[in-house]
Amino acid sequence: MAEQVESIKWIPNTRFLVDGFRFQSPRCSSYFLTHMHGDHYCGLTKSFGAGHLEAVIYCSKITAALLTHDFGLPPRRVRALPMDQPVSIDGVRVTLIDANHCPGAVMFFFDFSHRTAKVSPEAILHTGDMRWHARMGQHPALCGRRIDLLLMDTTYGAPKHVHPPQEEAVALIVDTMRKEVAARPRTLFVVGSYRIGKERAYLGAARAMGWRVFCNADKRKVLGLLDLPAADMALVTGDKKAARVHVVAMGQAQMSPEALTSRCTAAGYSHVVGFRPTGWTFRKSGGLEVRREGCATIYGVPYSEHSNFEELRDCVRTLHPSRLVPTVNAANMTASRAMVDKFADLMDLRKDRSRLDHYLRPAATAPPASERQGSDHPTALRGGDPPAAQLPHSRSAPLTGDCGSAGGASEAMVLADVDLVEQQRLQPAVKPEMAAAQPRKWAKAAPAAPCGSSKRRQLTLGSFFGKGAQR
Repeated sequence: MAEQVESIKWIPNTRFLVDGFRFQSPRCSSYFLTHMHGDHYCGLTKSFGAGHLEAVIYCSKITAALLTHDFGLPPRRVRALPMDQPVSIDGVRVTLIDANHCPGAVMFFFDFSHRTAKVSPEAILHTGDMRWHARMGQHPALCGRRIDLLLMDTTYGAPKHVHPPQEEAVALIVDTMRKEVAARPRTLFVVGSYRIGKERAYLGAARAMGWRVFCNADKRKVLGLLDLPAADMALVTGDKKAARVHVVAMGQAQMSPEALTSRCTAAGYSHVVGFRPTGWTFRKSGGLEVRREGCATIYGVPYSEHSNFEELRDCVRTLHPSRLVPTVNAANMTASRAMVDKFADLMDLRKDRSRLDHYLRPAATAPPASERQGSDHPTALRGGDPPAAQLPHSRSAPLTGDCGSAGGASEAMVLADVDLVEQQRLQPAVKPEMAAAQPRKWAKAAPAAPCGSSKRRQLTLGSFFGKGAQR
């Protein structure tokens, strides 16, 4: 679930908010919605923009249709942007990229590189929710481009999450359906779904089996707004008896053994099999999670519309960002920093003075900017940590000034971003309660060995920071 932290909703150097309707502000006239899931549009109401004539929501065509259907927002409040084509908004080039999540879900790429007055960061990617695939890194907007700031969906940001590709998960559903029908021909199949999402699971399985899919009237209306292929829509019906696959809400109310048994009896079947397609059901031991009760069997299928951990690693490896901001499982400063640490070895941390370990080894994996296509833009001065408002006040994190204002991510004074002389000048601005977190004096640098000497120079922190750091 997306974190509701204001500092990570603002795009630096803009008046843009992404998925930030809980933090509506007169300072913002351009709101961006990645997709139509509740944790991303929460805070949005039918009265959106009241008292603010310029307020507009930018999104994909599908999401715009859903906004109009669900909230009744007037056309002047919702603007659908084209996919894969840069559009200038308030002087920023914005490109929508398919997020491979649910219908209408997009990533927003914000490009400042064309501006005469350079800003940092100048290449920002907000993934919203996504299921990363290698082909996404080949998108024209991203290919060969070093990303300064990556705001990434980290729903499954732990090594234990290695659920399979969607195609394999759908194949598991189809294989299970065939086995169940062979054993009990009069079996009804029920697939859990969200209001938007999981369409590839139940439509893909039904298509493979040659079966119809029953949905209620509201669900059918929503499906009609998702721009699905005509062949898939032809499978959908409002006749329960004509469909071997029924689609219901994922919650316990309709997916419990009791609810499934009741549906099975009403439809005239002898057995019922339910599928819960979610990555949380993944088992390292393999196979499917299964529960049997009476004539009902419920399978947990590791079908996910979020990236697994290795896919997240590939995303960071491909984009090689200077700074990473996790948008899920990062509700506080400690959690955010811990999440970033899992990907730090794949980032460009050459400018991040808050991570001392990166003074002792070169930046990982990606070639220098001069060797990469389209990477002639300066990199951001930070990397590998969440917005300043979320950083823990510890020896391992940079000291920050007041981050309490709205949009603290872009307004916070981060002392690690400036040189050491400037840090000495700004040091009095640090809050008193943060004084205990300031580092002690560094050890003095050892004198350099004579030129040509085989004796290795002793490495100390003073060697890297210089004499000014001792103050």
